[in-house]
Amino acid sequence: MSVENSAVEKARLGELLVKDGLIPEDSIQKVLDLQAQSPHKLFGRLCVELGLLSTDKLQAFLKKQRKSIKLGELLIKQNCLTPDALEKALEHQQSNPDQRLGEILIEQQALSEDVLVEALGLQWDLPVLSRRLKVEPLSLLDGLDLRLAHDSALIPLARGEQGVTVAMFSPNDMNALYYLESHFDAKIRRGIASASAIRAALKSSYHQRKAELDAERQAQNAPPPVTERKPDLSKLFEASAEPESESLEDKLPELDFKIGFSGDIQPESFDDDRFSSLPALGFYSEEEDEVSEADAESQPEVAPEPEPEPEPQVITEDSLIVGGVSLTSGQSAYKQQEGMLNYLIKNALLDQASAIHLEPQGPFIRVRYRIDGVLNQKTALPANLGNPMVARLKQICALNPDNTSLPQRNRVQASFNDQELELGIATYPDRHGETMVLNLRPKQSISQMTFFNLDQAGFSPLNLWRIKKLLGQPGGLVIVTGPARAGKTSTVYAALNHLNLLTRSIATAESPVEMNITGISQGNWTPQSGIPFAEMIRSMSYLDTDVMMISELDSPETVEAAVELALGGAKLLTTYPSFDSMGALFRLRTQGLESLLVASGRLALVSQRLVRKLCPHCRQQEAPNRDLLQLLGLPAEAAAKKVWGPRGCEKCQQVGYLGQTLLHEILLINDSMREALINQETAGKIRAIARQESQLVSMAEDGFYKAVEGVTSLAEVQRVAEINEYDAQSQRSIEDLLAICRGEKA
Repeated sequence: MSVENSAVEKARLGELLVKDGLIPEDSIQKVLDLQAQSPHKLFGRLCVELGLLSTDKLQAFLKKQRKSIKLGELLIKQNCLTPDALEKALEHQQSNPDQRLGEILIEQQALSEDVLVEALGLQWDLPVLSRRLKVEPLSLLDGLDLRLAHDSALIPLARGEQGVTVAMFSPNDMNALYYLESHFDAKIRRGIASASAIRAALKSSYHQRKAELDAERQAQNAPPPVTERKPDLSKLFEASAEPESESLEDKLPELDFKIGFSGDIQPESFDDDRFSSLPALGFYSEEEDEVSEADAESQPEVAPEPEPEPEPQVITEDSLIVGGVSLTSGQSAYKQQEGMLNYLIKNALLDQASAIHLEPQGPFIRVRYRIDGVLNQKTALPANLGNPMVARLKQICALNPDNTSLPQRNRVQASFNDQELELGIATYPDRHGETMVLNLRPKQSISQMTFFNLDQAGFSPLNLWRIKKLLGQPGGLVIVTGPARAGKTSTVYAALNHLNLLTRSIATAESPVEMNITGISQGNWTPQSGIPFAEMIRSMSYLDTDVMMISELDSPETVEAAVELALGGAKLLTTYPSFDSMGALFRLRTQGLESLLVASGRLALVSQRLVRKLCPHCRQQEAPNRDLLQLLGLPAEAAAKKVWGPRGCEKCQQVGYLGQTLLHEILLINDSMREALINQETAGKIRAIARQESQLVSMAEDGFYKAVEGVTSLAEVQRVAEINEYDAQSQRSIEDLLAICRGEKA
């Protein structure tokens, strides 16, 4: 196939999007150029990341096209597969008609398993399930044909009134679907998962179920089952870690194995001639058992040795307690609902998610995890199962389960094994029911948390020097700004931790206390405190404090109280929600900050955003995308610098990112800016002074420095960093910018 034809094939999806009026025509090449740097990303997903269209519009478009798009065509349109690779796979499939196209593509290393799973989810409009699958309850495996489940890569996960939820690697496997419907006598609700994840879960769940049955038998003082000529099915699952191209026929006879309700492992049929070749699987050789009559007569009788008692198995279960209620005991009247909650919360913690979003969508409830600041679809629950689960969660978290028309929120304590947690729950009524967000916050020692250490909080060398200088000065007001989930509170706590010395007295006024810090007097204000929050702030001045902290300037009254303390010479730290530092400055000026400016009080604003960190195990160097540089207001000469980008590996689950860091912009108010503010000058004029006199580094510039250093990618920077017109007009040379960020230039 020619290069021109290949380019046409790659642009198919883009042309269809242009035809539907969803993206401009000149954007196709931009997306293809970006995809050349990140080949693991789907074309449509890159369109979303560049802001060309929303996720909902992309999904609606793919749903409309789904009936006419085959898997290979979809992968080509998503620019995840070349036409040559597809043609090669189809030729292989002609001589191997029983092998699925996706398996062939993976076998030929033309495609990764995760990309294939995502494409299948788009093709079939089915939810893509987490890599950590769990069967709840384990009795769903009773009687299941494990050979079929392993070979077809499927596993039942839950059972409800609307059917059995099953994770499948091939959702169009009609033979498997017919078997499942017949076996469970119920409707099958499909979800997509990778074959490796399914087989790993099948292996783990099988052993857990076998341990459960063994424990029940021991508790009932039942004799151990006879194990002669019974296969050890644990060997069956060893193939899950091997390439799919290897056949299991070399490892097992073609038997249909099942877990019986009694717990005994029973083969449905025996072919004794094949057992002698399989000693490694726990079978006895017929040659060992057969003794000729003559040999038997010549040998003395020996009493058979008693079969040794099986060693007791220690079953270790995860312990999850929320609001004083154990979600793993299985003894409650709400066993099903609590089992589902246990599954969702435990897997969110294992995925290191910061929040769980439960969003009703009519017939089902969508479940998404926020991981490293980005929402990820995890699963979908039928409404008849999800709604009772949400009601039970509200009960556990001390909310009113009967009130679905008003927003509610609360915080409860929880624990997962030996880890203490705090869960913040918030509900919001919508047309389909109640949207619920569950924020997960592990309780750790403040010295153990990365973001609570200034040296590890993501500051560039220049900004780290600046923030430490600000904190070292006596008096002054430091305001950390940014939108929700920008890490403002974490930065303030890191600053407090830096200042927390035996020679200093520190007090806080918080609503509520987010983190306990030893050695600091932390005031916890609630609406039931009996005094206004502003009055609590003023009362800190009576404590002979060196440093004070206010959790947030949430009203003109708190701004006024904070300014009074700052005018009195106190060192004050606080947060303020805003889009950027200049916006915060002008808005605060109208709420009482004018007097502080007139009085020449020290004032600094730290604006920040959270971005994902590149996975250190698989990041790769690449040429910067010129369109991204233009969007960030960076000079064209930046294209000559190499930056780092994501690739994807097992360590980061093929995402390319692992953890989070911060982008910063520190605005130091000097005399020239103070005078300009008092004279009602424009934001552009004040920002020009900041860039000229105090070397203000924008968040986009800070992000470019971190992309060069391999901390994050330009795509992540563009996702969160705002674009300032004046910054684009007052561009620095790239060498000067990098020298400033490294702290090498005054």
